[in-house]
Amino acid sequence: MLKFAAIALALSTGLSVIDMGNVLTLSIQYYVRDHSRCWDSYHCISDPRQYNGIKFIEGDGSEFSRDEENDMEKIYYSGKYSIVSWDKTGGFITYPVVNEYYIKNIINSVNAKASHNCRFKVVVDTGCGIGSLTPSFLLSKLSCRVLTLKLSLMVLSLRNPESLSEVLTELTKLVKITGADIRIDQFFLALLIRFS
Repeated sequence: MLKFAAIALALSTGLSVIDMGNVLTLSIQYYVRDHSRCWDSYHCISDPRQYNGIKFIEGDGSEFSRDEENDMEKIYYSGKYSIVSWDKTGGFITYPVVNEYYIKNIINSVNAKASHNCRFKVVVDTGCGIGSLTPSFLLSKLSCRVLTLKLSLMVLSLRNPESLSEVLTELTKLVKITGADIRIDQFFLALLIRFS
């Protein structure tokens, strides 16, 4: 619902919208960094639902500073933005390959051959979040042996999406049981190497 409201607002002010579908914020930031010559800023919806909101991303792929976000909120709440006539609304396209673009370019940016030779065992806890769409596929393409927890977007996870130690208990246990080399939570924020 929030996504469609944001799209409608952007279009009604004459902005064009690219719907990238379900993607990691990191994927969007990477794509924006490489294709920003067309637009000034990008908006994406964050997930899960209790953390939904609009993120503004600079042309270099970084997030707006808090001051810049405050400026945007002031404009919105002031109501001092122009709604255009129906014939001047922005364009709308879908572009559902941003995750694949991110994965391809990450693989091209690392020593993939060394990764193929190491065959790391990695445990990934996606928390049934948007992270289900990228980390496991990226790691598999790097010849990692991937074990996943909470991979489905279709299942409601009761797990807090934040990378807190109490949330990562199941992940930590599985790393110890399987002798995994690496554990990753859903947003690549908690990358911890097992030292033996």
